[in-house]
Amino acid sequence: MILNEEKYAKELLTGQNDNVKSIRQKIDLIARYNCHVMHKKADESYASIVKWLEKYHEIFSEQTYSNVISDCIKKAAKRPFYHIDAIKITKKEMEIIAAQDNLRHEKILFALLCMAKQQKVAYGFDNGLVSYSITDLFKTARVSVPVEERENILHSLFKAGLIGLPVKNDTKCLFVQFMDESDADVVLELNEQDCGELAYAYLYFTGRAKVRRCAKCGKLIKQSKKYGDLCKGCQCSASEMKMTRCVDCWTEFLVNKFDNETCRCQECNLGYQRKRNALKNRAYRERIKNTSVTGASEA
Repeated sequence: MILNEEKYAKELLTGQNDNVKSIRQKIDLIARYNCHVMHKKADESYASIVKWLEKYHEIFSEQTYSNVISDCIKKAAKRPFYHIDAIKITKKEMEIIAAQDNLRHEKILFALLCMAKQQKVAYGFDNGLVSYSITDLFKTARVSVPVEERENILHSLFKAGLIGLPVKNDTKCLFVQFMDESDADVVLELNEQDCGELAYAYLYFTGRAKVRRCAKCGKLIKQSKKYGDLCKGCQCSASEMKMTRCVDCWTEFLVNKFDNETCRCQECNLGYQRKRNALKNRAYRERIKNTSVTGASEA
């Protein structure tokens, strides 16, 4: 979950964030940053987004994403950035969740509650409304069950009166019925890093499992003899690196010791990708130009 969209979009522009996997969502964030922070015009925004995609996405074709980019730019002005300092959980909410005495149900309810509080600010939802996909919900809650069992769990929570369904139950929405609208008696405040691992956050603050913070970056992780006090990412960056040579400039650089495919340093790879994408985009423009000329001559 993203709590500070402007900060996230700024980091995204410099290639620092990769939590968002959807390219469309990335384009949307950059388009809104160009509109609300940089105050760029539509054509300037389009050019900068294409340049960013050519730099940070190896598989990019302007032909494929031109409509997506234009659509995100068109809608950007109507969607200002939101900023949430923290997701606040009250004592009453935690007591209701803990009363289920079923860890799977508890983690799902905790994830839904946090999503409802975030979407209240992000999308203007009220009454605990949550937009979700069942796959992402169970992944976020780190609940691994057969597909057919997922609906049974949600049905159990519905029968208990903890979640509700909208009138049109074909939509991917539900209501968190126990959400406390007040900020009275707050017992837990989750920052953006904690919201990246909601299941571990619940286990960490309730002491239900061996979860700790990474000694280097502070990310919540399960205790592991293999990685010790560091998360997998920090451990890999600290000790699982090897030296290799760039095939273009012949300088040495570090890669993961299991990486047998990277053959260019970051600078040379970016240059290589720019040239390759430029050739693809030039070919695309030529095809469009030839198509329009042919159509005009036939007319």
